[in-house]
Amino acid sequence: MNGATLQAFEEDVLLQSAVKWNLVVIGEAIRNVDQSILDKYHYPSHIPKSFLNYFIQSYNEVKIERTYFATQELGGLEEVMTSIFQNEF
Repeated sequence: MNGATLQAFEEDVLLQSAVKWNLVVIGEAIRNVDQSILDKYHYPSHIPKSFLNYFIQSYNEVKIERTYFATQELGGLEEVMTSIFQNEF
């Protein structure tokens, strides 16, 4: 996102597509991590899991502003996932 504003995001179809795809990939990846492992880490894993469901179930009705705000809810995910990979696998 590189600091893109909502307006810039709404105007950039390529960025929208990339973000949607990455949210699906993140949701699918975290869905496949055993819940007992996720429970060891203080992160609301239900948030990225819900992105997957949202995009699959709302494919033709995805709200661009909701997608933008979803990116703002991922704070700390990269750090937590890095810790999980280092400590658990």
